[in-house]
Amino acid sequence: MTTQHTWTDYAQKTIRHEPSRPLQYALKLISERPPRLRTALDLGCGAGNEVMALLERGWQVTALDIDGGVLDRLRERASNYADHLTLAQGEFHRMPRRKYGLIYASRSLPFATPEEWQKAWRTIANNVAVNGIVMALLFGNEDELLPAGRRVLVNTDEARALLPGFEIISLREHRGEGRRVRDGSTYHSHELVLAARKVKA
Repeated sequence: MTTQHTWTDYAQKTIRHEPSRPLQYALKLISERPPRLRTALDLGCGAGNEVMALLERGWQVTALDIDGGVLDRLRERASNYADHLTLAQGEFHRMPRRKYGLIYASRSLPFATPEEWQKAWRTIANNVAVNGIVMALLFGNEDELLPAGRRVLVNTDEARALLPGFEIISLREHRGEGRRVRDGSTYHSHELVLAARKVKA
């Protein structure tokens, strides 16, 4: 999925109305933190499912996506929450600079180039508030969604090393049969779900 049209089509097909399990877990972690941390950045927001879940819970949310069409649809979908939503178009490492209580990325970061990947993680580390949470869904090194070279794959050791100085709260590994959104075909899915907390500035 490399064209703007394809990303917009993907977002259209993946609209749902309940938060994902990783976001539910992130919300549980954040519930134990001060209210000032209830600011979130969704990297590669797509259909905006997680954005909507956060807005409905009173969060201030910044939604970043490279596809302007995706953001236009999200603006319409979240029209009742305009005062709590900031939309930003651009690449991951050009995310709006501020301190977030939660940075969430669901299967989006692995589509960066290797150079963008490194820049993105440095920027993420800088933009999380102390005691804030990073929740990211990554592709493990056995994942077969796309041909090799078209996304960044990591093993568990590499995932743990992405955020030096952070506390790794959990790193869960999931293998199974995945289904491609574009055509319904199946593939071997290998995902890593990383939750980490920034412990110091």
